[in-house]
Amino acid sequence: MFKFNSIILLSLVVSQTVLANEAQTQSVLNQASHVFDQQQIKSHGVTNVYNLLNFVPGFQAVMTSNNSAHTQLQVRGVAADSGYVVLMVDGVKLNTLLINDVLMGSPYFDSTLAQTVEIYTGPNAVRFGNNAALAVINIITKKTNRLSIAGGDFNHQNASASLYRNTGYGEFSFFIMDTQGDGQQYASDNIPSASYVLGKDYINQPYKHDQFSINWQLGNYVLHYYSEEHQQDGFLNNQSYHQNNQFNSTNRFISNQYQYQLTDQFNVKAELTYGESEVKSVARIDEAGIRPFSEDYWFGPNWSSRKLDFNLMTNYTWSDTLSFEFGVQWQQQEQDKAGIVTSHLTPDGQDSLPLDLYYLDAIQSVTEYGPYTNLLQSIESHGIFSGMSWQMSPIDHVSAGIRLERNHGFADDVSTHIGYNRILNQKSHVSVEYSEAFRAPNFIELFSQDPYLHGNESLQPEKIRSYQLSYDYTEQDWNATVTAFYQQQSKVIALTFPDSSQRRFYNNLNNKDIFGLEAKGDYKLNQHIKLQGTLTHYFNDTYEQAFQTFATLSLLSQINRFTIGVNNILRSAVDVKAGLDSSDFASTGFNQNATYLVNAVVNYQLGRSILLSLKAENVFDQSHKVYDPSQTDNQLYVPQQTRFVSFTLTYEF
Repeated sequence: MFKFNSIILLSLVVSQTVLANEAQTQSVLNQASHVFDQQQIKSHGVTNVYNLLNFVPGFQAVMTSNNSAHTQLQVRGVAADSGYVVLMVDGVKLNTLLINDVLMGSPYFDSTLAQTVEIYTGPNAVRFGNNAALAVINIITKKTNRLSIAGGDFNHQNASASLYRNTGYGEFSFFIMDTQGDGQQYASDNIPSASYVLGKDYINQPYKHDQFSINWQLGNYVLHYYSEEHQQDGFLNNQSYHQNNQFNSTNRFISNQYQYQLTDQFNVKAELTYGESEVKSVARIDEAGIRPFSEDYWFGPNWSSRKLDFNLMTNYTWSDTLSFEFGVQWQQQEQDKAGIVTSHLTPDGQDSLPLDLYYLDAIQSVTEYGPYTNLLQSIESHGIFSGMSWQMSPIDHVSAGIRLERNHGFADDVSTHIGYNRILNQKSHVSVEYSEAFRAPNFIELFSQDPYLHGNESLQPEKIRSYQLSYDYTEQDWNATVTAFYQQQSKVIALTFPDSSQRRFYNNLNNKDIFGLEAKGDYKLNQHIKLQGTLTHYFNDTYEQAFQTFATLSLLSQINRFTIGVNNILRSAVDVKAGLDSSDFASTGFNQNATYLVNAVVNYQLGRSILLSLKAENVFDQSHKVYDPSQTDNQLYVPQQTRFVSFTLTYEF
């Protein structure tokens, strides 16, 4: 439950903080580079928003061993969930500094709940602040009256409901969703020999996801509450699978939003948000042996944080060709629980050692753990930004902005943006953009005193700089956009190599850079059929050995009451040589042939109120894997999703 103090309660009454989510103030700096509307979401036939992002240039959604085998995003060659991407629901930012925990819930946002998905690629810190280093994703939820049930492979079950009412007391909307299943099956020959997997043909990873939202709008005032809970079991932890590995996360926020039009030229928008995040996870670290190590050793975090965030933004239209925006942000984040879930604990609570002497007879949750005490910190930050949009001539447009970020706990930051767009003719235009962003260190990287992972309170924020050139061409039946970019990352936060005591320290280490090409296009074959495609290629190696080249091609068709989508994903081969660089801990190499995946969906509108949908992901059950250098016992890879078929019945009223 929320821990509202008097300040929060007062803010709920006094603060009148954004217009309806569909009508939020447009920034003069940021325009979404890619938008999925309701028709496109249905036609791509995916079950969650992360898989939808496979069809955006520069984006790939893959499963890794990081943080309990969650699906994560690779964006422009970087594992983006580790603090490089902002996730928003109806314009409210979910990110916290707990463990850069956007990936704790975002991979499971059900696509049927989304009305629109907006993607802002590249550094966007001037407008969105910390974490907006590679991408910003904003999910606009549906405001409709509908009931939906679904079933699929591996005992997948989903039920959701939403309601919208416009009354004399304002507009009310809510949705609720529950998803659960036995999880994908993975062949046991991909798993190292251990007592758990011996004699098994496969393992699976059960899951349960719940989402709830309620929204009330009265005039220009909006009150919004959102909650999500996620559970995943049997996952890959470090290098070990076990059916009793458990992961639970919870994210909640309550937001007050208000927008006021002072004059025809000047408006003000304010938002006050309080949020809480919690992660509770445990996994088997060591298998039982002989005394004094005769019990399995289980260990994991039991952490929570809370955040208070205030944003104020103004827009001023000077003339038809010139407009300005100005904004301030104040944010306070606090980690208020730093315990563990474990099977072994010393009597003084200062250590967890896999000795029989300290066995607890069962796995227990502990709210206070000595080595984690230093994580109980609070960080305050202040940001101020301004932007300008100037239509210099009928064919020339310039935008510019700057953000000053003051952080009480780590170094300050200045981020800038400048863009220029020129219309070449009626069919084409070219744009040039330079932008910056930062990724702040999280609580673990700053304050951890774990025996093996040591934080560093002198860490500085990572810096990301992007140079981008785009060309867009449009004909009556087709459109294409090609973007070349060069991206630099400096002061990258990473772990040092283990010292003689096997301790590793967080530090600002290597710099990274990547040069790539992104393209997207669509072609209307006739009034019923459209082709859409994307292509991404990197000209140098990525730090995480992400796919060098990947592409998509979608055939989308609407004929009478049928909507049909056939969506193809092509990923290039990956060949990693042993000991290629210092980031490779493996003594052997890794090879994966090029992968070709096909998703398909058939939707049928039965009358005015009923929609039937049959979806199939990885139609041909293509076996594929993703490189992970930490998996030295698992042939350096994590197996990916097999074929998944589901059927959905939706009733709208």
